[in-house]
Amino acid sequence: MNSHYMDLFLCKLQTLGYSALFELQYERLLTSFFGEKRESLSLNEVEGIRVQDCLDYLQLSESDAILGLESVGQAAILKLNGGLGTTMGCDGPKSLIPVFGSNSFLDIIFQQVEFLRKSTGVDVPLFLMDSFATHEGTQAALNGTTCQLFLQHQIPRIHTKKMTPAQFPHSPDLEWAPPGHGDVFWVIHELGILDDLLAKGIRYMFISNSDNLGATFDTRILGMMVRENLDMVMEVSKRTALDVKGGAIVKHGDRFRLLERAQVQESELSQFEDIDRFSVFNTNSIWVDLKSLKQRLLDHRFELPVIVNPKVVEDEPIIQLEMAMGAAIEIFDRVQLLHVPKSRFLPVKKVEDLIRLRSLVQCISESGHLVMANG
Repeated sequence: MNSHYMDLFLCKLQTLGYSALFELQYERLLTSFFGEKRESLSLNEVEGIRVQDCLDYLQLSESDAILGLESVGQAAILKLNGGLGTTMGCDGPKSLIPVFGSNSFLDIIFQQVEFLRKSTGVDVPLFLMDSFATHEGTQAALNGTTCQLFLQHQIPRIHTKKMTPAQFPHSPDLEWAPPGHGDVFWVIHELGILDDLLAKGIRYMFISNSDNLGATFDTRILGMMVRENLDMVMEVSKRTALDVKGGAIVKHGDRFRLLERAQVQESELSQFEDIDRFSVFNTNSIWVDLKSLKQRLLDHRFELPVIVNPKVVEDEPIIQLEMAMGAAIEIFDRVQLLHVPKSRFLPVKKVEDLIRLRSLVQCISESGHLVMANG
């Protein structure tokens, strides 16, 4: 990469006052994008994962639930809360959109966590990772709820034709973007959250999207993770014709890998959409051993693949460099894919999804769990 271009991006990034740690990570993102060896993977190099290759959630035992309950004091919850509700006609954080009556996504999440705390007697920590677009709106909506907000990084968008930092003088916020939810690992490390949790004896973290109300804390999954001494558990679901545009889980050598559509060679996209060969996808709900995460970060063994996300902003073609949280599956040694029922994967990305969710749910239980109309 031309050092002049690198300097342009690093100078812009430094206006935010980020640490040298993240500057190094950002420099790696730029080098991966501008370098001669762009990251791509031929489908001939990977093996598709089938549902039967995963552990079935329904096979988790009562003993797992008991062990998980005993281990709640070692666990924390983190919700990814960086998305706006623009695709649903809302300018603010998507998590503040009413889902059932006046209850928003965040209201229901708080209900779930408060019930967990009261029923276990453990003050389970709850974190929300905001983007610069959602932080102010989320802060205003907390109303004293016990949780900790923190802000993920933001990085310059790239002008596709000029390959320089994008410039929108009349709307400077458009010059920036979050670097994807894979940023979460670096942020909790950089802010000291990771060290603080470990110092308090908290070893496990459940991370999921705030717009997926099915992604609730589950003692059976925690117990299984503790029993098997796993570094990471990824909740996966069966890929359908509606999911062909999304990522898939594959085996690359002796490692699982999250393969996003943007990482597939254009000539192989039709193969990638074969749901019989590539049968499961990441629900973006993961469980991570924080001790293992800390060690890999210290050993500089935590580099996530770069995803190139093209967009058009104010009629200008731009590129966002992103990292996917689920890509960490290829970094850890002791991992498990857990095939979960659809009741644990109820994402809301557009208005139609919200309408469908309301049609599927009969009521919200005292614990904040969604009670499905079909039982």
